[in-house]
Formats: sequence, structure tokens, C-alpha cells
Amino acid sequence: PALYVRWELALLEELGFGLDLTECAATGSNDQLIYVSPKSGRAVSASAGEPYKDKLLALPGFLARTRG
Repeated sequence: PALYVRWELALLEELGFGLDLTECAATGSNDQLIYVSPKSGRAVSASAGEPYKDKLLALPGFLARTRG
């Protein structure tokens, strides 16, 4: 499953819809990235995303480790 998800991410990138999972959209740090914003397609840290957690998507741990 992880290989398939990485393939999908590469396809989205190639089509111009890539996700930025390297740093937090709000703080710029790469610590504790646990969410993805469906609006921006960027990662969000635990502390910055706490107030919005109901609107954010969970970032799978295997993607946070390889991208962060």
C-alpha cells in the first residue's frame, strides 16, 4: 500500500497537483507533521493544526517520515 500511495503522489506531482509534505504550512517547521490541509495540499504540524483538526486530513506516518 505504501508503494502505491507514493506512486499516486508522484502522479499528482507530474500532473501539477503535487502535495508539499516537507514543512508545516503555518509555521514552516518540519516537526510533528500529522495533518494535511485539503485546501492547500500542504502538511500541518500538530500544534498549528489543533484548532482545525476537524477540517484537516491525517498525514500517514510513513509519508511524514520520508518527506519531513
